[in-house]
Amino acid sequence: EKGWFFCGNFGIILINSAWNAGPKAKDILEKMVQITMMRGAQTGGVVTYVKGRAGSTRGVRARVVNSKRTDLSKLVRAKLASTERRASWWNGLLDDVRFYAGHTRFATTSKATLAGCHPHQWSLPQSMDVYLGFSEGHLVKSKGLNVEVFI
Repeated sequence: EKGWFFCGNFGIILINSAWNAGPKAKDILEKMVQITMMRGAQTGGVVTYVKGRAGSTRGVRARVVNSKRTDLSKLVRAKLASTERRASWWNGLLDDVRFYAGHTRFATTSKATLAGCHPHQWSLPQSMDVYLGFSEGHLVKSKGLNVEVFI
């Protein structure tokens, strides 16, 4: 409905590996956090996917609780940078497509704590068969991809 604001959801998908190299994409992500802070700036976070074991991917979250005189958008960006740095030490970041989804909020039904901060992990990592699309007229199916759900 016109004039109503809902949760502070934001996201970006980088489909060109050149966009991952510079700070521009993170500048845009930080601006998205600034804009969605009007929904609430007590807590915020971002989920992204990084390389996992044996060629799979796994989700990693960067979540923060804002304090009285800090900027949530800067905190989220700094936490995301440290989360990606740590992930790159273990198995590496994704080289081609990257996905970032985030949420800012004002705690209305829970305390403004890390436990109440989005994105929440809705399901634990599990290995599932996934349909990847069509190739040469046949449906292509991948066996045993890591699947995780975050909200």
